[in-house]
Amino acid sequence: MGFEIKKLAELEYNELITLTVIENDEDLRSIFKEDVALSFPLLKTIATKNELNTQTKQLLSDIFEGIIVTSNRYISNYIRFGGVLVGDITIIDEEVVEEETTQDKVEEPKATKVKVTKWYGKQRLEREIAEQGGKATPTQRAMLELNDLKNIYSNLLARGIKDLETGTELLSDVDCRKIASVVKLAKQQLSEILKKK
Repeated sequence: MGFEIKKLAELEYNELITLTVIENDEDLRSIFKEDVALSFPLLKTIATKNELNTQTKQLLSDIFEGIIVTSNRYISNYIRFGGVLVGDITIIDEEVVEEETTQDKVEEPKATKVKVTKWYGKQRLEREIAEQGGKATPTQRAMLELNDLKNIYSNLLARGIKDLETGTELLSDVDCRKIASVVKLAKQQLSEILKKK
C-alpha cells in the first residue's frame, strides 16, 4: 500500500512561478530556506538560465508536487503569478459549506478546524529537541528519520531518472534489486500504519 498525495488541480510546472509562490508565502519560504540559502532574486536569475543545481530543482519540484497542487490557496497563488491550469480544479473551496435544500435538515454544530502545516523541517525539529533539553520524543525521532528518507528518495530518484534519460549506469542491477527489496519491505511494515486516518 502506498501513500498518495491528492492533487486538487493539474498545473503546468514552471520553476520561476514556483519560486515566486514560495517567495510570497511565509510557510513555503521557511521550508525552502532550510535547504537553500541563496536570495530569491538570484535564484530567479539562475532559473531563467536553467542553471539551478539538481538539489534545488528537486526541492522546487517536491514543493510543487507535494504542497502547491494539494492546496487551493497555493493553486490560486500559482495561477495568479502566471501559472497555467491544464485541467479542472477538482474540489470546492474547503471553507465553503454547501447549503442544504431540504427544509427538515437539522444543523449540526461545526467541528473546530485545526490548521496543520504540510511541512515540518529538520531545523525546526532540532530546535524543538534542543529546547526540550536534547531528548527527542518518538514522533520527533521518526520525523528526523523521515527527513533522511526524503533525502535518500530524492537522491536515488535523480540517479534513476539520469540512467533512464541519458543511458548512464549510476544504479547497477544489484542496486536496483536492493532498492526494490527495501521499498517492498517498507510497504509491508508500514501498511497498517498507513491505513490509519
